[in-house]
Amino acid sequence: MKPDEIFVLALMIVCVAVVVAVSRHSRATADSRPTRDSLSRVRIERALPAPMMDGFDVHAFQVGRAYEVDERLARHLITAGYAVALADTSPPRGSTQKRRL
Repeated sequence: MKPDEIFVLALMIVCVAVVVAVSRHSRATADSRPTRDSLSRVRIERALPAPMMDGFDVHAFQVGRAYEVDERLARHLITAGYAVALADTSPPRGSTQKRRL
């Protein structure tokens, strides 16, 4: 084989590998959408410092309210000290609204 043919063949192999990797990532991302089982219930305890925190949109959260959120967001809020986990299904004190974000 000529060097040009080898280069073209190697380039085609790399392109196929990229397409396969992107396809696998797309399928994994589509399968990771939150389900009822992957939601956690939290109550916001402190005002959040910004409308976006580490890529999470938190602009609608209000102190004292309960929310069902993705597990990743729940862990982030709890770890950062802005929320506490709720095990029961009763609304928090002073809240009449339950929101799912």
